[in-house]
Amino acid sequence: MDSLDERLFRANARYLHTLTRGGAWPQPQIHALVFLDRHREAPVTPTQLSQVLEVRPSTITPMLQRLEDQGLLSRIHSREDRRQVFLAITPRGREFLEENRERTTAFYRGLLSRLAPEEVPLFLDLLEKISDPPPPDFAPKGCEPPC
Repeated sequence: MDSLDERLFRANARYLHTLTRGGAWPQPQIHALVFLDRHREAPVTPTQLSQVLEVRPSTITPMLQRLEDQGLLSRIHSREDRRQVFLAITPRGREFLEENRERTTAFYRGLLSRLAPEEVPLFLDLLEKISDPPPPDFAPKGCEPPC
């Protein structure tokens, strides 16, 4: 009989492989677009976005460049101070998010179809529960926050 740790490790590996086959995009990029879409009326700076995503500014810069190169976001210079840059999701970025939402929903509906109807609400309840942010004192061994 496999240990719980071994089952978790293998199940996670299979799940990540399944996500990759489903065309999953890097989550920080999706989260960045979702945040910008939700905050269309308020100016968002790269520094603010890096804080929200809990990534270093050195990490956010190339990510923003990739999104801008794909036409999914734009950088807008402040009229008062040209050095100040704000980020905005583009119409193409909003279309991309909708396409991603539809693709993700279809993908998960396919996964959920493998469960019995009475298992689906339980699975979603558990997924939501474990998806909540971990307690502040939680840090896996060998992992510098944020992991």
